[in-house]
Amino acid sequence: MKVDTVLAKKGQQVATVNPSATLATVAQRLRLEGIGALVVVEGEQMVGMISERDVVHAFAAHRAEASEIKVADVMTRNVVTCRPEDSLTRVLGLMTRHRVRHLPVLEGGALAGLISIGDAVKHRLDELELEAAVLRDAAELFPQLQGVRPVERWAGMIDVMPDEIPVLGPVDSTAGLLVATGFSGHGFGIGPAAGYLMAQLAMGEQPIVELHPFRFARFHERDVTRHPEL
Repeated sequence: MKVDTVLAKKGQQVATVNPSATLATVAQRLRLEGIGALVVVEGEQMVGMISERDVVHAFAAHRAEASEIKVADVMTRNVVTCRPEDSLTRVLGLMTRHRVRHLPVLEGGALAGLISIGDAVKHRLDELELEAAVLRDAAELFPQLQGVRPVERWAGMIDVMPDEIPVLGPVDSTAGLLVATGFSGHGFGIGPAAGYLMAQLAMGEQPIVELHPFRFARFHERDVTRHPEL
């Protein structure tokens, strides 16, 4: 499911606040509207975000004086955002990696909505429930499978690397171990090619693609998580 699908159901309304507002105003807005964050805008431009966590930290640090602190003094300026075409898997990955619970949605540089971790989890659960229903229907259509008992189970999640680039190749610390992971939900598309490359490695052949940028060891090397070609 994509972000734009969530917004189509939820709506594109976004609660905003001016950077000159006080934390007392923010706290009252959050309480009355039952929300966890406000997007900070100046004119038509998004300039930051302020969450209930920011408010709590400010009051813990400054006590009563915090009520008169301006939003601009405590807001998050480097805001993590997403796009309408992003998948919920990517959104949840961004939230986990950056430890945030709300992502503004930008389309063409303009604010197009806001998605919370509650929105993402709810709709992801809806997807899983639909998948379970499909499996139940399949069992009804093929009754010969109803007596079959599983002998092995597994569970997984969409794997996203910190730099959003897959890992393909050996793990130096474990001889003979080859890893292909981190496809960010695109395994159906690039899985066959990755499988072919891993088969070449397993057979001791030279891969047809240079795998150095995809090495696992890059995460233990300095300053390469954003530049794997180094």
